[in-house]
Amino acid sequence: MQIEKVLEQFNLNKKEISVYLTCLELGPSTAGVVAQKAGIKRTSAYDILGDLIKVGLITHTIKNNKKYFLAEDPEILKKILHEKERALEEVLPQLKSIYNIPGIKPKTKFYEGVSGARNIFRETLSCRKKEAMAILPSVDIYDLIGVDFAKDYVAARTKLKIKSRTLRVKTRESEEKYFFQHKEQLREMRYLPKSITFYSTILIWDDKVAIITSKKESFSFLIESQEFSQTMKALFEMLWLQSK
Repeated sequence: MQIEKVLEQFNLNKKEISVYLTCLELGPSTAGVVAQKAGIKRTSAYDILGDLIKVGLITHTIKNNKKYFLAEDPEILKKILHEKERALEEVLPQLKSIYNIPGIKPKTKFYEGVSGARNIFRETLSCRKKEAMAILPSVDIYDLIGVDFAKDYVAARTKLKIKSRTLRVKTRESEEKYFFQHKEQLREMRYLPKSITFYSTILIWDDKVAIITSKKESFSFLIESQEFSQTMKALFEMLWLQSK
């Protein structure tokens, strides 16, 4: 994943990211030097550096009556992330109490694009029964959510000890060797019969079923229903017995 994409997760805009990376590279420098290197106006540099100081990514020192700006050790990003996690933990019970109010919690959710598909995969990580079923044309789903995200997801699922039973489509199979470490990744895998082809991914866990289309259509939906999930699990088991 690109550095800029990661830093965007810390609510930094492009100019702030550029200035921060410039400070990392230059070491102690005046605002004028930072502005020139980052390709921005000096007046803008002062404002941006001030904002970065407020979030703790930049500090400054005075030497020979001149102000020099320098980036904090990048490890500070971990501390900022931990602070956000602690803040979230404090309000999470309140958020859950609101989410679970009878009559308010939605039973069907629709998503669009890559972010929606990724959110569904993240939701499977809260699987209570520690087992998820999947029917997937791997080349299509990895093309949508990204191979790097898929690898991170598998690593997270494995760490949480969530087992996976997966039915794959032989003709839509990815060649990424990482996804064939079945024992280490707590996965039992079979190939669907040649006569059966899927272009969308189906995920089944607990009382939830999600369907994620390929990048061509790029939409997803999730249904939370005991009856529907039981029906889809029965269909999965039928396909499982027909697969090798």
